Amino acid sequence: MVIAYRIDILGAYKFAQSLVARAAKDCKAGVFNISDMGSFFLTEHTAKLLPYEQGIPKKIMDLEFNAICAYHNGDFASLSKEQQEMVVSSHNRIIK
Repeated sequence: MVIAYRIDILGAYKFAQSLVARAAKDCKAGVFNISDMGSFFLTEHTAKLLPYEQGIPKKIMDLEFNAICAYHNGDFASLSKEQQEMVVSSHNRIIK
């Protein structure tokens, strides 16, 4: 049995806000996050992946919050070209 934890879009944004507030309180420069997107593939919920990626508020970029969405090459390759383009267009920068 596989159990994967995923936070919804609003929850992710609120969590980011709380981490940034705590960093500021602790006199830190900001927050760095790496999100492994593999849980969508592992639990066969790829249909939820695109709405999730596209739903992250653009104003998250206004926070002192740097984030990386990490994809396994094989998982990303399993998406259609159209889906890959949608994922890529939802991000500011792409690192291969």
